[in-house]
Amino acid sequence: MKNVVFSVPHSGETIPEECSWLKDVDELTLLTDVDRFVDELYSDLAKRNSVPLVKSEISRYVVDLNRHEKQFDVRTVKGHPEIPEHSRLNLYWQKTTEGDVLLSEPHSFERHSRIIESYFKPFYQKLAAEIEPLNSGFLHMDLHSMPSVPKDYHNDTGEVRKDFVICNREDETSSRELIELLSKSLQAQGFSVSINWPYLGGEVVKRFSNPSEHKHSIMVEINRKLYMNEKTREKSADYQEFKSKLESAIQEFLESASKLQSTPFL
Repeated sequence: MKNVVFSVPHSGETIPEECSWLKDVDELTLLTDVDRFVDELYSDLAKRNSVPLVKSEISRYVVDLNRHEKQFDVRTVKGHPEIPEHSRLNLYWQKTTEGDVLLSEPHSFERHSRIIESYFKPFYQKLAAEIEPLNSGFLHMDLHSMPSVPKDYHNDTGEVRKDFVICNREDETSSRELIELLSKSLQAQGFSVSINWPYLGGEVVKRFSNPSEHKHSIMVEINRKLYMNEKTREKSADYQEFKSKLESAIQEFLESASKLQSTPFL
C-alpha cells in the first residue's frame, strides 16, 4: 500500500537512565498510561501492506510526543524568563491518570532542552523521513489507546466510551470522507465509533497534515478494555480475536480509501 504511514507515539516503555525523577516509580505505575500493545496490534497489518510504522520506544512519562514542544509551564520547567504560567496541555506528566506522582518538581531548563533534543525531536525526524517525501499526498494514521472509563477531568466524564474514537480535529487534518469511511469499516466489524469526541487529535496529526494538498492524518484511539486487562496491564483472553477484527477493519478501510476519487495518491 503506497503513501500510507502509521505512527505509534505512546506505546514505548523505556525509561532512560538519566530520567532520575522516575527511578523510584514502580513498574506497574509506569505502565498506567502507556498505550500498551498498540504497536503489536498493527505491526502485522503494516508488514503485509508494506506500511512504515514509526514507533517511539520511550515512555510518554519522559516526554509526551503528542504535544507541541512549547507546551510546558512553570509547574514542569524552571530557569528561563519566558516560561508561561500555565499550559492546559503539557509535555511532562506530573501525575498519572490514577493520581500517582511522577514529577514532584520542575525540570531545569537545561534538562528540558536535553529531553527535547534527545527524545522529542528524533521521533518527529523519523516520522518526517517517512512522510515528507510523499509529495503527491498521504494517509497517515496516528495510533493510540484510551482508558475504558473516563476520569473526572476528561471531557466525557460520566459517559460510556465507544470502542473507538477517531479524530481529525473537526476535519482540519483529514477529509470528512476519509474519517467517515474509517468509521464505516470499524462498524462493519461490530465496533462502536465516536468521531472527534472526547478527543480531537493532538500534535502528531497536526504536524504534517493539509487535506487541501491530499495530506491526511487521522488519530485512532482504541478502548483498552477490548484487548487488555487494565489492572494488570496484560493482554486479555480477547486479544487475538480483537486483533483479527481490527486488522480486517483497517485493511478494508485502506482498500476502500484507495478507490476514492479524492485519494489519487493511494
